[in-house]
Amino acid sequence: DLKGAEQSAKKAIELDPEQAPIHLILGQILFAQGLYDGARNAFAEALSYGGKSGIYYYHAAAAAYRLGDCEAAIPRLELALRLGVDNPQLVLLAKYYLGSCFERRGEQETADGYFEQLGQHTAELESLRHDLHIVPDFPERVALSNDVQAIAAHVPSEPPSRKASAS
Repeated sequence: DLKGAEQSAKKAIELDPEQAPIHLILGQILFAQGLYDGARNAFAEALSYGGKSGIYYYHAAAAAYRLGDCEAAIPRLELALRLGVDNPQLVLLAKYYLGSCFERRGEQETADGYFEQLGQHTAELESLRHDLHIVPDFPERVALSNDVQAIAAHVPSEPPSRKASAS
């Protein structure tokens, strides 16, 4: 129950407002509900209270991306990838979001560079597809499902090594 989780996270913040992980959790809950403005604010709070690992920057960037703010998303996604994000699915999504943002800015060569990297993450793509079938229905699931379809369009149907050996 996302509403119950949201209330619990807000209560935890009331009790200890300077804990970055609690703000991160609240942001993730709001994000799942499609409440991207609230999520962006919660992720900003998490960063302000010392959340400096790649996962914090990834989530702040994902909220900015959902809100159409590529200018905020790009540097945070790049930093998240430099710092490291321990979830391979999020690495895949970060590269897709970067490619999409650069494409929106008209920087097609840079966008294509990120889109080409998506082919290195076929296992993560399949894992995301699987997870979409088992997670509860929530507003962000629709947007994520659309992302997965768009990523799949950029991933070759056969690994390059197979294509080369077939010729």
